[in-house]
Amino acid sequence: MLFAGLLIVKRYVNFSIGQKKTGMAFGKTGSISSVEKTDVYDPQNAEQLSRIVEVSCPAHPVLRVRFDDDVTRDVDFSDLIAKRGPFTTLIFKEAFRDVSIVQRGRALQWISGVDFCADALRIKADEQFAARMAAAE
Repeated sequence: MLFAGLLIVKRYVNFSIGQKKTGMAFGKTGSISSVEKTDVYDPQNAEQLSRIVEVSCPAHPVLRVRFDDDVTRDVDFSDLIAKRGPFTTLIFKEAFRDVSIVQRGRALQWISGVDFCADALRIKADEQFAARMAAAE
């Protein structure tokens, strides 16, 4: 479990110092579509850090997350669950649905101990949203 925690901390540190994915996202067909940088949350340029206000699980492996700026996004975790690593335990629907908001809205945490910081979640949510919008055009 310590190893899994180190991976999560490393991910948080990378996002918190501004090292994030490039301005590309994968659409439903697997093709790459361009994402405008202004469409993706950037914690370095945000007036305040993002906080999670509400989370629900409409379908496995998707979470519906509402942030403190009243933006609601569906976030698909299938890519993280498919990788061998700490998120593998979330392949089970019951384990995936057992998610809580922790650290005063700054992270999500599952019963297995795996967590995901609000900034990384917002970036992932915005990239997926932009990719869905580009695919719909």
